[in-house]
Amino acid sequence: MKLFRLFKRNKKNEPVSIDNSDDIQLIHIYTDSTGNKYYAYKNPVELPAIRALAIERTTRFAGMYVSEPTLREAIKQMKEAGNRQDISKLFSILQELEYRLEYLSEEETLLEIASYYFFDQTEDPMTVIADTIKAKITRWKNDIEAMSFFLQSAFRLIQKHSQLSADDLLMYLKENERHSRRLYDLLQTN
Repeated sequence: MKLFRLFKRNKKNEPVSIDNSDDIQLIHIYTDSTGNKYYAYKNPVELPAIRALAIERTTRFAGMYVSEPTLREAIKQMKEAGNRQDISKLFSILQELEYRLEYLSEEETLLEIASYYFFDQTEDPMTVIADTIKAKITRWKNDIEAMSFFLQSAFRLIQKHSQLSADDLLMYLKENERHSRRLYDLLQTN
């Protein structure tokens, strides 16, 4: 069921009610440059279990400061290096992963967390559809203001008491893009 069919009309930025028996309260939190409206639950406890579990799973990787695909690729490369007895390659990847423990979080992971927590007017908040999540993240990456908003929002979700400002977060992401590229390049060399 499309979310926009479920919303009651509301011209102000007040909580929006889904027209169902539970009368779940949603808050309009952002409108991107192309007019897509994004919402969150007024009470985060009401977040559907499927979304909460997806966030929990993604947050686990945020806590390791690496996205799941990157970690899986690193493990694969380490196994291959071990099988070839290429100890130098194995330790290079291991050292890079250890270095990444100093990161706050990876950009992809933050966007993924935001994609589960916030939803647009076309999504059913009670479901998670992988293609919809990917499309939403792609849309954010093509809109720097939206990406900044959702990165900062996700960052606040996982770092409740962070003292970083939006400028600090942006500077951090720009600086660590170089380091993320280094791991990617390292994993590409065989």
